[in-house]
Amino acid sequence: MITPGYLAAVGLPLVRGRDFTEADAGDAPRVSLVNEAAAHLLWPNENPIGKRWRQGARDTLGWVTVVGVVANVRQRVRAAETRVPEMLVPHAQYGTRA
Repeated sequence: MITPGYLAAVGLPLVRGRDFTEADAGDAPRVSLVNEAAAHLLWPNENPIGKRWRQGARDTLGWVTVVGVVANVRQRVRAAETRVPEMLVPHAQYGTRA
């Protein structure tokens, strides 16, 4: 979960689409960012913007729409792999559900 401005704060490049905004609030349609690895895995040779996903068969919250793609980054200092699929969601939409 991240907040608007997180990408700029940590220097995570937005490859395509848009970042989260204050409009991505708890009552707004659910959205996410995916990294390049997730986009390639889930939608190979397709534009992931506008694609939808669910968190699982028991997800009662509904579909999540991809609004942006971020670069792959290494999440741990000792991790060798940078192509681990990741999805980022707005804190305002998930913060109270964690």
